[in-house]
Amino acid sequence: MNDLTDPETVRAEAQANARLGELRRLDEGLSSALGLSSCLKPEVALMLELYEAERAGRAMTVSVMGLIDGIAPTTTLRHLDALHNKGAIRRVAHESDNRITYVELTDSARAAIDQALGAG
Repeated sequence: MNDLTDPETVRAEAQANARLGELRRLDEGLSSALGLSSCLKPEVALMLELYEAERAGRAMTVSVMGLIDGIAPTTTLRHLDALHNKGAIRRVAHESDNRITYVELTDSARAAIDQALGAG
């Protein structure tokens, strides 16, 4: 975890948040103009949702992932499987309820997003 008292870390986090916000605004504007739920590739949209959730300290379940971006559940699972096979996400079983599975970015995927957003 980054040291949020370090001025350089604070600056990098603010820059990443600004870039992520800009990306979301661009996607929302273009999607709205085209009558789509998102112009981002589903895999990218899912990874960004995970990234934002992790930064906010929220755990994401498989069942919630597709609901956020309006992706059909079977399609969401297919994209999550592809991301898992590429090493971008991992699934983590709930400690006491085997019906719940969490989805997390791998360290390498998180680092790639950090770098792309200038947070690394």
